[in-house]
Amino acid sequence: MAALRAHKSSQESSPSRFVALPQELQIRCVEFLALGDAASLAKQLSKGTRTAARRALTRGRWRPVCEVARNGKATIEGVMGSYMTDNGTPLGRARTWQERLAGLSDASRALFREAWALEPAEVLFILLLWTRDSYHEAYLFLCLVEPSTDGLRRILAACEYSHRE
Repeated sequence: MAALRAHKSSQESSPSRFVALPQELQIRCVEFLALGDAASLAKQLSKGTRTAARRALTRGRWRPVCEVARNGKATIEGVMGSYMTDNGTPLGRARTWQERLAGLSDASRALFREAWALEPAEVLFILLLWTRDSYHEAYLFLCLVEPSTDGLRRILAACEYSHRE
């Protein structure tokens, strides 16, 4: 019984111990959580951990994935605008994905590749959310981050995680 009380009291005081850490340490701890946990669970503990989670998502380890979620589709749509008709069908001018993404900046390409290298399953889940209207943006994103057929194995491995939940 005494062991149970000691265990309960240690659980009750754990969040307060975490909050007592300096903010930089809290940010580092949150960065090592899974993206979903960092986005939801860490924000629920306290105001301090909410701030640490926000910083980890916007400036820390998860920044590339969050940027793809926030601006990725719009970035690709902006580049593809000259290659699509008003009803969303592609024009015949751009035959390859390299031609379609020729106007994409090097910074955007690096951000997309960094996000894919960091957490392919989360990025693929984001792409699944993009494809409600059209698949063109998701297709071009995957062509950019995995340009050869060797990348098909990594895409399929990321699909396994996305379909588990």
